[in-house]
Amino acid sequence: MKQNFIKRKVVIGKKRGKLLGFPTANLNLYKKDNLKTGVYAVYVEIKGKNLPGVAHVGTSKTFREKKSKIEIYIFNYDQDLYNQIIKVIFLKRLRKTKRFKNKKELTIQIRRDCQMAKRYLKLTNNL
Repeated sequence: MKQNFIKRKVVIGKKRGKLLGFPTANLNLYKKDNLKTGVYAVYVEIKGKNLPGVAHVGTSKTFREKKSKIEIYIFNYDQDLYNQIIKVIFLKRLRKTKRFKNKKELTIQIRRDCQMAKRYLKLTNNL
């Protein structure tokens, strides 16, 4: 995959990620971004530092949302990013998006996605 990146302001989301144990930084998604929907291993540049994470691009099918967005979970990061400009570097698409029966199934898959991203990024499991 060609290395894509997006630099954009973090917007307020539905706060579901936080309730599931995976707080996300949310970005608006536009057609010009030219990203396939799915889950990606990413690095997020914040104030000159590259931090590893996982991103979901598309609609929240489990919650039957219509609006596409980018949701980024940054490993071991809990700072407020609202209204800050961040750069998200999309390194590898890990899987397509899909709908889950419930929040428990979704949470299990998010854990798997994090493990896949960490393996791809060659990170230790204690991140």
